[in-house]
Amino acid sequence: MSYERRGNRLYFYRGYREGRRLVRFYAGGGSQGEQAATEHAEMIAARRAARESARKDRGEARAESNRLETRILTYHKQIETLFRKAMNEAGLVWHNYEWRLVMRKPKPSTSEFFSSLKEEQARRLLLEDKTGDAARSLGGDLHEEVIAALLKRVADPSQRAAIRHEAQRVGSSLDRPGQTVIEMLLIQRIVLHWMSMHIFDIQSIKSLDALQYGAIQECDFLDRRRMRSEKLYQLSLKNLDLLRARAIQLKATVDQIEQKAQVKKAKSRRSTPPALTLTGT
Repeated sequence: MSYERRGNRLYFYRGYREGRRLVRFYAGGGSQGEQAATEHAEMIAARRAARESARKDRGEARAESNRLETRILTYHKQIETLFRKAMNEAGLVWHNYEWRLVMRKPKPSTSEFFSSLKEEQARRLLLEDKTGDAARSLGGDLHEEVIAALLKRVADPSQRAAIRHEAQRVGSSLDRPGQTVIEMLLIQRIVLHWMSMHIFDIQSIKSLDALQYGAIQECDFLDRRRMRSEKLYQLSLKNLDLLRARAIQLKATVDQIEQKAQVKKAKSRRSTPPALTLTGT
């Protein structure tokens, strides 16, 4: 479809294919050719619009079909999952393209009976425990459990052993003869906060090397945890110092009271006249 100039006039030709051969025919010249060209352009535009509309309709139909197929497959999968679960609960398993009945033993870890039995055995064992060894073996030593949980944050085994040894040394340096149970508990808290503070210090310093990989939030988190552990560590030390100072004051007060009581008792003995004894003649 094109114009051809012959002399001073333009002539419009249209064409169509017959197999591999292109056939052209005269459509008009002058105003008639312009009208034919306009009609041909409108026809081409209408065909393209129709093809585009048909393609869009096919795409929407295909998308709707895919959505429907997805919902059907999801629904089918849910039904199949529930069916398999029901069959398994009934004691059947899918094997070699068929359902087979099997006898399953109850798992001790998930059975309520075995769980209650294990709890009762532990309770009876603890009733006979006089030294506390059984409770510690069952995880009753919470102080040691927390220490183990903190040491899991350290990857190097040698470093874990060194931190544990240093924590024991810190606890031993705070011990004193004849300390009370409250002092012992405070010392345990001091050791835990000391370990937590330094472990978070180590992790925070190691995370500084990974700042270029987006570890800023992790560093901030570790720094906040370290500051919290440091505050608790200082507070525990202050409480221990205050407790021991009060204990010293209380002991001094008790000694003064006992001393005054002894002095008063001695004075009363000196002021009491000796008893008279009568003898018969």
